[in-house]
Amino acid sequence: MIKTRYFLLSFILFSFLFFISCSKDNDITGESKGDESGIDSVNYFVSSLDTSLIHFDDEKKSIFIENVSFSITSKQYELLSSIAFKVFPKNENSIVDTFTVSYSKEYLENKKYYNSYDEKISFPVFGLYDAYFNTILITGTFSDGQKWEKTININTELYSQSDENNMNVINSFDNIGFSYLLLETDNGPKIMDLEGNIRWAADEFIENLNACTVLIDNYFYCTRRLSTTNGLYKLGLDGQIDTISVNCGDYPSAAFHHEMNKGPEGILIEINTRNISSEVKGNVSFQKRNSVLVEIDKTGNLLESWDMDDIIGKCLLESGIPVDTFIRNGINSENAMDWFHMNSSIYDKKDNSVIISSRENFVIKVGYNDKQIKWILGDTTKFWYSIDTLRHYAIHLNKGYSNIGQHSLSLPDDGSLLMYNNGEGSSVPYFPSDKLGEEYPLAMISGYSIDEENSTAEESFNIELPYYSPNMSSVQKKGDKYIVTSIPVQPDYTSVVDIYDANKNVLLQIKNYNYFSIRSYSFPSVLNF
Repeated sequence: MIKTRYFLLSFILFSFLFFISCSKDNDITGESKGDESGIDSVNYFVSSLDTSLIHFDDEKKSIFIENVSFSITSKQYELLSSIAFKVFPKNENSIVDTFTVSYSKEYLENKKYYNSYDEKISFPVFGLYDAYFNTILITGTFSDGQKWEKTININTELYSQSDENNMNVINSFDNIGFSYLLLETDNGPKIMDLEGNIRWAADEFIENLNACTVLIDNYFYCTRRLSTTNGLYKLGLDGQIDTISVNCGDYPSAAFHHEMNKGPEGILIEINTRNISSEVKGNVSFQKRNSVLVEIDKTGNLLESWDMDDIIGKCLLESGIPVDTFIRNGINSENAMDWFHMNSSIYDKKDNSVIISSRENFVIKVGYNDKQIKWILGDTTKFWYSIDTLRHYAIHLNKGYSNIGQHSLSLPDDGSLLMYNNGEGSSVPYFPSDKLGEEYPLAMISGYSIDEENSTAEESFNIELPYYSPNMSSVQKKGDKYIVTSIPVQPDYTSVVDIYDANKNVLLQIKNYNYFSIRSYSFPSVLNF
């Protein structure tokens, strides 16, 4: 009996010591040893995280951005695969989707958001409402697929350019298909939701920030104003600001204007340039206004260029026509003629070409590499059509309205060429007065189906707008909707964004009396970094 009791006591003691040993190997305090495959990652993470460990930076980069940080051990960080946040709409009946951002582990490491010394992770939360007690859901996803979630609140101040009295939103449709707009304004890019709330804006103190913006890989590339040369800003949604020095090669002192778009390899930018030697004018230096397009890479290096003075000038010379008949440049900025006025340029991957809008004349397609004219589409009552060598490239419109003084070219998925058709005639002073072209009393949106083989086209889509808008403005087709931005001269010269459906019904209208939105495009509600 004594031996039996001794055996039972020994067995119990051995089992207890074995259990303690196993517990040490699976400790959730971050001191685990041996095989960790049995760790419950969610418990492992939550065990050291509570409300008191969520911090906000004292120095804010923007009203719309807040840096959030909390403690996380190195062992916990190893298990983390991504961090995401959601900014919820103000009310459950909102037409706006929840704004969602996800940071991958690779992105977190590249941005050095985790500090292993302090064992703390910090990341920006953006897309916040101004002057509001925002509700945000933070989600950590782990290598085993499990998730940890925590709801926090961020209180924000009033944005200096937010004024409900200066914003008029008329909405007649609940499901437009997108929720946010990127506005190219006269003081940099802004993100606005379809309820008229600004949710992100460039730092208002950035020197010489201009309206021209293109979004690439979740970064805004923005031009400086015309008075500033050879540089871009690269703006991160996290508030980071970088300056890019641009090398335009043979085009020194380049000043950027009007519009930027994605090229096949980089960024298409329209430039003014000074002190440039003109091949078709005896290599005399000239000021070129609004007639040169360049493509640069994202670090500012020149990839390609299209000089419309030389491309069209060579065409004239080959036909024995004096260049000054159509193209005139001055030796300085005071007398340089704005004969072309480039205001929009896009890349057509179907045939490796660029399509360029000349407000004063036409839309022209030119080969990306060979720089040969492919076709010209425009008002045939204008001066260009009276020149034989240019008329040779004309696309003849069989149906609809001609494009006149157009802006904002794009190539929707339906294969058409879409543009904002401003309807403003030519204003070049040396063009014959009877060849300045037609004018439309109101602007319109025009989509053209072009048959390049037969040199014909028809206006396949048209929206007649209720505005006289002679310059700037834009259109983008998103799904079956059209985002139209107008700068009407009458009645109040303000910025108006209209969203139309395919049946030309206005689904939503936003009037802004506080600042110009020169162009507007859809912006995603979900971003992945």
